[in-house]
Amino acid sequence: MLSNSTSQAMKEVPRWLVWKYGEPDAKGKCPKVPHNARTGFRCDPTNPDNWTTHDLAAAMAGFDGLGFALGDGWQGIDFDAVDANGLADLVNEAQGYLERSPSGAGAHAIGFGQPFPTLASNASGLEAYSAGRYFTFTGNGFRDDPLTDLAPFVAQAVAPRHGAGKAVGQASPPAREQGAAGPLDAATMAQLADALACIDADSRESWIAVIAALKSVPNNGGFDMAREWSRRSSKHDDAEFAAKWAEDWKHSSYRAVFSMAQAKGWQNPGWRQDVAPVQHGLAAFDPRTGQGVSPFQKPRRNLIELRNTYTGASLPGFVVEGWIPEDDVTLWTGDGGIGKTEATLQTGLRVCAQAGHMPFTVKKAVPVGFWSAEDSEQRISVKVDGICASSNVQLGGEWTEEKLRDFTVRDITGLHLWEVDRNNPAGKPTPAMLALPAEIAETGAKLLFIDNVAIVCQFNLSDPIPVTAFVNYLRKIAADTKCAIVLLGHVSADSAVGTTRKSFFGTQAWHNAVRSRIFMEKVAENGDMPEHVRVSHEKSNYGPIMEPFRLRRNSATGILAPFTNHEVAAAIDESFGPLVEKVFGHIQQAQDRNEAIRVAVSGSKTAYHCLAEMFPRDYPEADAQMKRRVKLAIAKLSDEGRIAKRNSFDKNRNPYQVWMALRPDDPFYGKGVAS
Repeated sequence: MLSNSTSQAMKEVPRWLVWKYGEPDAKGKCPKVPHNARTGFRCDPTNPDNWTTHDLAAAMAGFDGLGFALGDGWQGIDFDAVDANGLADLVNEAQGYLERSPSGAGAHAIGFGQPFPTLASNASGLEAYSAGRYFTFTGNGFRDDPLTDLAPFVAQAVAPRHGAGKAVGQASPPAREQGAAGPLDAATMAQLADALACIDADSRESWIAVIAALKSVPNNGGFDMAREWSRRSSKHDDAEFAAKWAEDWKHSSYRAVFSMAQAKGWQNPGWRQDVAPVQHGLAAFDPRTGQGVSPFQKPRRNLIELRNTYTGASLPGFVVEGWIPEDDVTLWTGDGGIGKTEATLQTGLRVCAQAGHMPFTVKKAVPVGFWSAEDSEQRISVKVDGICASSNVQLGGEWTEEKLRDFTVRDITGLHLWEVDRNNPAGKPTPAMLALPAEIAETGAKLLFIDNVAIVCQFNLSDPIPVTAFVNYLRKIAADTKCAIVLLGHVSADSAVGTTRKSFFGTQAWHNAVRSRIFMEKVAENGDMPEHVRVSHEKSNYGPIMEPFRLRRNSATGILAPFTNHEVAAAIDESFGPLVEKVFGHIQQAQDRNEAIRVAVSGSKTAYHCLAEMFPRDYPEADAQMKRRVKLAIAKLSDEGRIAKRNSFDKNRNPYQVWMALRPDDPFYGKGVAS
């Protein structure tokens, strides 16, 4: 998730609270008391259990405002009584998301980056935190940059002013009164001149902003610099410049020149070099210092070079046709206890040995791996035995045993793949993650399941920064090892946003980072439709979204199996049952007359064609809906063992198959076979 603004990134993480005014203190100031938006009770704003999504918090009534919890990379600067404390210059220079405070007299800045020492409340009117606090959120913003690390700004600009306020016991004088402090030092003046070289003097907006900023230089020290810069423009007029300079400019500072130049890519040599911006996917490169990793690591190529490089290349294929792409990461989510582990075990058995009930198409058998942090080896073995028995896989057979040796299981209980890094909000891979490529290479796996992601990831699953880093790291492993990786994850009621249920956990970054996503959802009994599990394809970057299918747990074996189309039809269509009996009766009549109802489902002599020739009033040739329902009826009769296929020959001795009705006294009745 690469948000274009800080406020949008804030709204995508569940760190939200609500607050209301408390009783006034001895100074008559009413505190802003944090409350849990889900319970409505007062709460500890630093406890993640009390946080929720922005949408849920915003929907709460009876409170005075929203709050946002800092920490885990989120930073905040509080500018109290901006005019009274002379903080307008800092407010103008600050980056990130800036908004007015509830009183309207102060401002808040929110950023994202590395931790820094807390600057607590003092006479300066400045506070800065990277953890342990929450900030009110009014939405009354006046600047909304992409995510920005505030740590360098706090160290270089905020901390000195805060320290001065602490030392003298009073706020710094307003910016307009700082002339008595003497002129700016030569180094700062040189930095201003350097920065001005990056600002377009022909822009009217920039021209006014620079004049306003440089007029704040003490002792009128910015006049000559501003005029020389203005003269670079063909539009410059000395009289107009003098008139503009004479205006009463408020709420500006010479530091605004630095901000304007930085927006053009200028690097300020005055920033402290020992405070490096955090290198993460959203703000890896800091143009102010040149530190961080350049976003342009790969060479630029034109289309001819690309074609020459990748001639004959194609997009990845599929391990499971349409559903699970090769060499990439798929997210498989669902309700807790719905059967995700069993469904993915069945999928693995289908891929390596054509076993199990999952209605997937697999063109080539490949080795499979299953890493489980949730179930022990013993539980997995019992589940596999049940799946094989229910799908008539004969364990002990030479062919089956050879294929099942290609299905490897590893119990990773207690191991983690990604962990928090205090110096990097993206986190870092663990030794187990670093060993994963070698594990894949050793087993030869082309499909690896990891169950489940909430256990193997030691970070906030709702934080987009580590989520994106973790998935991208796995995607690289998948590409390098030519192995598809499937992540299993639970979806709880807490994943709901308002009244809309999400089909994945945590942040939107999970959905954005993967290239394919599968969701299992329990569907409650509704009328004649029994309870079942719906498996849907929620995302596919390599092909069309596949049609959903239904599973139902067999009452006798307890194993998930497809809820067939004819079962669905019977559940939702009261007339389907009588149609099944009519088709069975007509097959019996054709059989008694020594006429064949062919098995073929396509061509000039399908089962429906045969029925239409014999019983034209019941089976209109042009009725597409009736054709579909008859096809489902024949499938139901076959599954129930009431009809069976029999080999026959036409007059030219060409073989074909026909449907034969079985009567209850037939020894093959209910078995679906015939001699």
